[in-house]
Amino acid sequence: MLLSSPTVIASHRLRPENIGMRLEDFDYNLPKELIAQAPSLKRDECRLMVLNRAADTIEHKHFYDIPDYLHEGDCLVVNDSRVIPARLYGTKGEDRRSYRVFVDQTTRG
Repeated sequence: MLLSSPTVIASHRLRPENIGMRLEDFDYNLPKELIAQAPSLKRDECRLMVLNRAADTIEHKHFYDIPDYLHEGDCLVVNDSRVIPARLYGTKGEDRRSYRVFVDQTTRG
């Protein structure tokens, strides 16, 4: 199964800590210059990272290479969500803990 963006884990039984994941597993350095600010003009030329768990390798390809990795019976999940630049910052409590909230936009179709 391929996922095009982070997936929301809805069930409490599937919370990261209940399936052997830690928040630290998702902490990595991502330089700002590598974060796309707009989609590729040719959409199939966007980058594709291929993780081969059996060989423990990572390949950097383009989306037009995806047919090379799909086999009969595979499930391709497509996410057509978009990012809106909405962030709220705040503090709470006596210890003034910092919070950052990302706001999502819902449209009716």
